[in-house]
Amino acid sequence: MEKILRDSHFLILPAQGECFGVVFCEAASLGVPSLATRIVGVPTAIHEGGNGQLFDNKTFVTECTAFVLEVLSNPKRYRELAIAALSEYESRLNWDASGRRVKELAAQLVGKLP
Repeated sequence: MEKILRDSHFLILPAQGECFGVVFCEAASLGVPSLATRIVGVPTAIHEGGNGQLFDNKTFVTECTAFVLEVLSNPKRYRELAIAALSEYESRLNWDASGRRVKELAAQLVGKLP
């Protein structure tokens, strides 16, 4: 899987249903932007302009295709997307960042207990 992602320009996942999508984190860890449908759970993992782009389910094929063609025709734009994907991984989409966030939320919750 890692080799496939490393050799890819995008991770494209037009899912009909997805809770979160750890694969978006894995792609971002390699600097690969994700393109997916805007359905429940996916926007939690993909931040538009960060580690990828979201599209409506009904127009996914046409909008995603246009986006890919536009980005690949502009190497600077693709590079910016790839760097943004890696930055999203480093800041938010890894286990250390997730652990820190859970710790922060638990501390807030404990602070609100009587």
